[in-house]
Amino acid sequence: MKLATVLLDGLQRVGCISSDETRIELLTEEWSDLVDIIAAGINTAEATMSGQSLPLSSVRLLAPIPRPRRNIMCVGKNYLEHAKEFARSGYEAGAVAGKDLDEYPALFSKLPSSVIGPGEKIQLHPTVTQKVDYEAELAVIIGSGGRGISRDEAWDNIWGYTIINDVTARDLQKNHKQWFLGKSLDTFAPMGPWVVTSDEVDAADLDVTCFVNGELRLACPHRVVRFQS
Repeated sequence: MKLATVLLDGLQRVGCISSDETRIELLTEEWSDLVDIIAAGINTAEATMSGQSLPLSSVRLLAPIPRPRRNIMCVGKNYLEHAKEFARSGYEAGAVAGKDLDEYPALFSKLPSSVIGPGEKIQLHPTVTQKVDYEAELAVIIGSGGRGISRDEAWDNIWGYTIINDVTARDLQKNHKQWFLGKSLDTFAPMGPWVVTSDEVDAADLDVTCFVNGELRLACPHRVVRFQS
């Protein structure tokens, strides 16, 4: 199931996207926040439909989760080719010649305030950075939480997937010798356009492709999104 968060007549609503991605069937107003649906632990099929079906073009798409309740947790250098590129870019503080991969993954987070919806304008913040970069990323939405979850049980905790552009101020990332600041400026996490529930996705067989102003910039297995600068 594909679920989107939209703005209709000034109100935030959640709805199901049609198979041809041209219409949205709204849920009742009690389910106006996707996080509430996830937190309630209900099957999305159990969320009550309002019976109101609209052309997708008649509503404004917001980020599927317009304001996450916690920071977005991220894994740095999670693709081999990107790790190699970044190690040689000159923007990685503490980079070691000949060592592209770290023994342990680099973890960082992005502030909830960095999230914007699909198609919204990314601010370049020219007074604080001169090196804004993009990164197309598959975002994993956790449903049931826990601790000490085994590798075999990890997939059972994934509720769905969406796309995030991990916009980054590379000079801040290098100069401050940490990633949080350069990743968390306002508008630095465009998200969406919608979420696909995990029962409809084979996460081991996904491609993520990035186009910037119509130009293909990235095409590799397990990473498809389009950005306009």
